[in-house]
Amino acid sequence: MTQSSRAGTMLEARFQRLFLAQGVLAERSLIPSVDVSRRLAATDIDVLIYEYSSGFKLTLRHAECKSGRRVRVLDRALWLNGVRAMLQANSSFLVLQSFSEGAAEFARSLGVDVITVKQLTALEADLNVPEQMWPNLSAFSLFDPVVENWLKIGKSGSASEIERLVRDAIQFIRLDSWRQFRYALLNRLLRTLQLLSNESTRLATETDSMLSCRYTASMLLVRLSQYLLAICHDVSRVPVSDLDKYLFDRLVFGDQDAERSRVIVQNTVQWMSRALNERQVAVPTEINTNRLFKPPTYSEALVELIRILLRNPHESKYLPIAMDTEQFGDEDELSNFPRLRLARNAGRGLVELTKGFAVASLGIRPEVISPIRTDLQIQLNTGGQMSNKATELSRTQAKFNSI
Repeated sequence: MTQSSRAGTMLEARFQRLFLAQGVLAERSLIPSVDVSRRLAATDIDVLIYEYSSGFKLTLRHAECKSGRRVRVLDRALWLNGVRAMLQANSSFLVLQSFSEGAAEFARSLGVDVITVKQLTALEADLNVPEQMWPNLSAFSLFDPVVENWLKIGKSGSASEIERLVRDAIQFIRLDSWRQFRYALLNRLLRTLQLLSNESTRLATETDSMLSCRYTASMLLVRLSQYLLAICHDVSRVPVSDLDKYLFDRLVFGDQDAERSRVIVQNTVQWMSRALNERQVAVPTEINTNRLFKPPTYSEALVELIRILLRNPHESKYLPIAMDTEQFGDEDELSNFPRLRLARNAGRGLVELTKGFAVASLGIRPEVISPIRTDLQIQLNTGGQMSNKATELSRTQAKFNSI
């Protein structure tokens, strides 16, 4: 990493940290791809900020951070205005070394708030943000290099199955999973989480591959937490008596029209049966379309988890940031970020239930979704074995099973 790119990454991490310090979830380095092949990327999003209300409504903000001194403010403001429309975000930030008041006024007319690095420093001071502490994934010097290395390894021709799976999952998180919630993405996320867990059975806990698997599973848990709130917002218009059927259909058919999909499948099977009968070929008795429409085994547990979130709207809004802090935070540093600690504590019970659902209903191995930051630091600093935290998760499985 060059000095200029490191400076840019640090500025992005500082802006991410500013919102984390306020107990608000923020992500870096997201890429909106313009086609399903991912071969074309429209741009990149330096920082994306997610804030949830008690009504499960999402407020989305995004930021562009420029560490260089020669930045065309007017061009960037126009560009950010377009990106905000693409993201359907609520507001935009442009973080710069300096700018003229005229340029800032033009940017504000487009809904872009311009902030200097000096002003960012003042905001950090107002929030008592420790200069050398980086909560959660704002710790760029810890997480960024290893993640980029895992992506590089997964792309190589000699990559193992788990290394390719990790790369694909990280790409899913960065490119596909975040722009808009869809039930097809939820189904894909749950399948990916199960695949990671299954593949990890062949790995020793101290290997780098296991570490990459745990990092990726933690990222998927954070996105799952966001998806759960999106489901709550979606089903707010569904009668309580229809909730089970509505979600069961979504888990079977994704975003497709359930009734139409059933008719298409049934008509196809009938057409094939007639063709076979005309040739005096008996249709095997095991061919039953009802089997195709059966929801996954975890469906009832997922619906029950949604019901719990709906009954606890105030605590639920903290679930994503609490999950992010649980998986990627440093308990020793958390006392220096009181608002982040309060948000984590408010959502911690629901974090345990969500992880308990993953273990009890999805069959995820507890060690795959154990918190990662301390073990990553140990592995990088000493090369020692990572601690196994499966026992810490046993209570979350038991708690979920008791629902």
